[in-house]
Parts: sequence; C-alpha cells; structure tokens
Amino acid sequence: MEIKDFTDLIIWQKADLMFDMIVDDIKKWPKDKVSWIIADQVIRSIGSISANIAEGYGCGSKKEYARCLIIARKENCESINWLLKAKKRNFITEKRFTEYYFLSEEIKKMINSIINKLRS
Repeated sequence: MEIKDFTDLIIWQKADLMFDMIVDDIKKWPKDKVSWIIADQVIRSIGSISANIAEGYGCGSKKEYARCLIIARKENCESINWLLKAKKRNFITEKRFTEYYFLSEEIKKMINSIINKLRS
C-alpha cells in the first residue's frame, strides 16, 4: 500500500483508534471533579500520540520526525499512567485497560522501530 498521507500510516491509525476508544469510554464516566481531571488529562495525552505522529510525518527531516516520535512515545506512557488511575477508580474495567495496554504496547514498538530506521 502506498503511503500518501499520515492517515495511511498503520501506527497513526492505531493511535487514532485509541483516541476514539477513550472518547467513547469517557462518556460513561461519573460527572465529578476527579473523573473530569483524569478525563481531561487522558484525552490530551492520547490525542497527542496521533498528533505527534502526524506532525512528525510532515517534518522535513529525519531528525525532526524522530523528535516528534519520541514525544509521541512519551505521551503514550503518560496515557497508560492516566488509564491506570481510571482503572483504579473503576472508570474502566480491567479488561478495557488491558485492551488499551496492548494497543499502547503495539504503538510503542512501532514508534521504536520507526525511530531506529530513521537513525540508521
């Protein structure tokens, strides 16, 4: 498959799927201050994963692309942190957390692979 745009990248598609998942899940969360704070943070961090992948794709250099991917990897880790907090408060189930975790691990492996290719 020919890559014409960042939306053709499987890694971006997986990150966008994770964003769609959290948007759907947050709709079911309680409407209190703690859930609002966690929701705000997790939606920002998960949204930043695909945003940084897209930004990196549009960069003019391999070095800048790798820098954006490193930021995406950091946001990916931050997202798991917030999802752990959501699970701890029963906003998401263990099963749902596991889905996020495995998707996050796939994204992280793909990010690392792309960074390694850019640096070699």
